[in-house]
Amino acid sequence: MNAIDAKLENLISKLDSSATNDIEHNTLTLVLVLRKYLNVFLDLVQKVFLIYDLIFYRYIHKKIGSLLNSNEFLILIIYVIFVLTHIPDLELTKSFTKQTKTKTLTDTVFGEQNLLRTRISCSDTVTLDERDKQFSRLKSEKYRLFDQFYIFNNIKNSTNNDNINIYNMKYELFTKSNDSKQLVEFLNKLKFCTLKSYSRNFDSKSIYSDRKFNFKSLLKNSKNIKKSKFKFLNPDSVNLKSGGYYKPPLCFQEYLYYHTSYDNLLVLKSIMDDYRTTKDFSLENLIEKLSEFTYGIIRDNFNSIAQRNSISKFVKSKEQDLSVIIIPMLNRESNLLDLMFNLHPFLQRQFLHYKILVVEQDNSRDAFNKGRLYNAAFFYLLKNYKIFGVNDQIYNGTKELNLNCLILHDVDLIPESDYNIYGCGDSFVGYYNDEMPRHLSLSIRSENEKKGNTNYSRNLYELLVGGVLSIRPDKYEKINGFSNEYWNWGAEDDDLAFRMIACATCITRPRDEHALFKMSKHRPSSQNINRENILLGSLRRHKVDGISNFEKLNLLFVDEEHKSLFTHIRVIVGRQSDDY
Repeated sequence: MNAIDAKLENLISKLDSSATNDIEHNTLTLVLVLRKYLNVFLDLVQKVFLIYDLIFYRYIHKKIGSLLNSNEFLILIIYVIFVLTHIPDLELTKSFTKQTKTKTLTDTVFGEQNLLRTRISCSDTVTLDERDKQFSRLKSEKYRLFDQFYIFNNIKNSTNNDNINIYNMKYELFTKSNDSKQLVEFLNKLKFCTLKSYSRNFDSKSIYSDRKFNFKSLLKNSKNIKKSKFKFLNPDSVNLKSGGYYKPPLCFQEYLYYHTSYDNLLVLKSIMDDYRTTKDFSLENLIEKLSEFTYGIIRDNFNSIAQRNSISKFVKSKEQDLSVIIIPMLNRESNLLDLMFNLHPFLQRQFLHYKILVVEQDNSRDAFNKGRLYNAAFFYLLKNYKIFGVNDQIYNGTKELNLNCLILHDVDLIPESDYNIYGCGDSFVGYYNDEMPRHLSLSIRSENEKKGNTNYSRNLYELLVGGVLSIRPDKYEKINGFSNEYWNWGAEDDDLAFRMIACATCITRPRDEHALFKMSKHRPSSQNINRENILLGSLRRHKVDGISNFEKLNLLFVDEEHKSLFTHIRVIVGRQSDDY
């Protein structure tokens, strides 16, 4: 029996690394499982006969003998005991077999390219100075900035009763006649930015079925959003422009956070805390104190050439560096609407300079190809924005913005923690890990499950990069973008992970408790039955399949429209049968 088991296991391991269809694999797996439990089953039969002898004739026969004869009762005992004691083990065995198959497939992909690295997570860490421990300046820890220096939930008579409030400072009370023009101009750009709330975990809102407003019409609206439509989500609708473009103000708190000493930050926090703990305080007095304190620091900074250069770099980065959230979709209107209503306020609470780009597959009756949509979005952005390290030497467009970050975003994932920092890091803050892609969607709860589900399922495997991923455009170009060969659902993100490893690109991740998402309700996606076979050859073709051959494919940009909540482009991605 053991020899047969060993041969079957050996056969399955060989089939895992070859082009075996699912039916053949499942059949062999079932044979192996049945063989494994045959000995146990025979032992059970012996025990059942004992139970039959002790129980049936002495007790049960008297009670139900008229309903079942002895042979039927014997079969019933065998069936019930076997099911109750071994079906859970059978399910575990099936699960183990699937995991073994996945692992073997992964090892095969790595083995073909002789890759020694089998992890995608970055092992490099940034060592912080002792003074930075409390106010960590890492991009991934930027939520500390908002917690410490933005939250004011006791400001009365705010300008618009929204979650985000922007106030002018009063530097004119303290500037001197001999202050330089550049100093005064910079001071006038800095604002006092406040938030009423900033949460480690919150429940996103589903509004597609809400009948109070005609929310569906907003997906088609091309005018600026009316405040009443967005009021219950508290966005900064004043600065939200057509095309889903948002340019935040320059907040003096962020400048000081990165350009002054730890001791000065303690003083600033002390000033703010005095007002946070006061029930009735004068907002005007607070702004005056903050203006005087900030003016003194910035005036000193202007006396240093290095500091003046850092100020110039800060302004250029905040005003010109743009993050674009790319959302590929096909027949997911309800998911898109829920995402828009939650994503805009979420990004604005982080004061991110962003634009939302929805790239929709126009040939809706054909198989979905997410990779081609992402690559189409990249080519669209390449023609419209300057991208450092990609087209900055030849770009001759009219836009002054620099495309600093791509955020690849599934349409059905909604963020549920303000501590999950979007973007690719600010260019005026240089850290190694900020240059690497960042996988943001680690812990997900599904709306497809029972109502009110609050249990988050953690990242299932180390190579997972799908869902929501921030990546710099030059890194996207370096790995040759997504493969164009995956149709419907499955393995296109794993292919991307292999590309990153092959191109010496690792990823960073936030903490599990910060990377929280809700998967909004939708019908199951059609699976790609050939995904594993395509994945086996991913590294052999990753240099010739992606951005590099995108323009040879049968694609067509159909339309571009700047709507209220996003910029919408429609693309015919071709069909599975006629790629070239």
